[in-house]
Amino acid sequence: MKKGNRSKSKQEERTHSDKELFKTLWNYIIPFKRLFRTLVFLMLLNVVFGITAPLLFKWAMGLINESSSTELKLILPPLLGYFLILIIQWFSRVLHRFYSYKFSTRITNNIRNHVFGEVLGNKLDFFHNTESGLLTSTITNDIQELSDTGDRFVYVTTNLIRLFVILGILFYFSRWLTFSALIFMPFLFIIILLMRNYTRRVSSKWRKNWANVNQNINESMRSIQICKAFNRESENIKKMKDLNEETYRSSVRRGFAIFIVGPVSDLLRHILTIVILLVGTLEYNHLASFTVSVFYLFIFLLDYYYYPVLALARNINSFQSAFAILDRIIKVTEKPQIKEVDSGRIHQERFKGELEFEKVNFSYIPETPIIKNISFHVNPAQRVALVGHTGSGKTTIASLLLRFYDIDSGSIKIDGNNIQSYLLDDLRTR
Repeated sequence: MKKGNRSKSKQEERTHSDKELFKTLWNYIIPFKRLFRTLVFLMLLNVVFGITAPLLFKWAMGLINESSSTELKLILPPLLGYFLILIIQWFSRVLHRFYSYKFSTRITNNIRNHVFGEVLGNKLDFFHNTESGLLTSTITNDIQELSDTGDRFVYVTTNLIRLFVILGILFYFSRWLTFSALIFMPFLFIIILLMRNYTRRVSSKWRKNWANVNQNINESMRSIQICKAFNRESENIKKMKDLNEETYRSSVRRGFAIFIVGPVSDLLRHILTIVILLVGTLEYNHLASFTVSVFYLFIFLLDYYYYPVLALARNINSFQSAFAILDRIIKVTEKPQIKEVDSGRIHQERFKGELEFEKVNFSYIPETPIIKNISFHVNPAQRVALVGHTGSGKTTIASLLLRFYDIDSGSIKIDGNNIQSYLLDDLRTR
């Protein structure tokens, strides 16, 4: 029984697959394809020049190794080339930082505007059935945390390209050393896959706890007079402490899930370095074509190979956190059963004022009626007062007249036409 409840809880936390969430993210990126291409170009520029630098060092060491002379002019060309590359890389990184910030801010604003518009487009039922803390947290904190996701997506894309280019260069100089460098990758990705579901689960839990904290703050501020009138300050403080403690625990678990890949990868990296040194020494002793400069190139490129792999590993878990946010955004924005749909076709410049309720029934909660079989007629210019105790349905009748809610049965007519036939803008502003 407990197992079934746990499975149900997981399903409620994440209702969309990674593929669906990635598609959602891409739809938010599409309007800024030009900025996206600029970022990709700048990062590819860094990749090209980053790989060129160790090749220049290999060239310099080859010149020194092949010549008995130690004159500076031998290594001056590769050193000047390396200096020029550093200058170009510096400018490209500055530009990348600028466009990265611009790109992430554009995406964040686009998502926030979309979510805010979708939320306002819902019927009042949505706001009755959705916690205000969830809405506030989603539109503010959650979306702000997505600000780096677009840049992270570009970063992952370019690192994949960098990884394949480096592997191609390494394979060209030594197949055995390249195979040795690939040994640790299966172990790393096994760890990533094992941590993936855990990261997804704890990230969703952390988001939910933050929403509860925001909800508690909003409710406490709105009902501060009632709180003080009934001396409930201590109860509210205790509730806030409990919520903060739960948020702290989920935050620690989330941090562990995201950052555990780093230490494990560092350990694998040190093991990989030892393997490369052992295999490289064997090749140097048995193969004449394997020179000191080639050996140096492998050691130099080890970091260039390792960090793209580490970046991919870390960002896979980071994407799980971003996907948890996107999942909540979809839950908030895609609820077709409560979207306010304008089914009206009649454009009315001015109403005469004839109003008729005919056998109207309505309930906020199914099978719990608020208005039962009510009928009345009001002539144009006639004044009618609705009198009743609190909760008798006076405000509800006014809300039904403006179609804030749709009735369960019966009909409401203005000037002889059902109110559902009028355009909502005309019905609410005339």
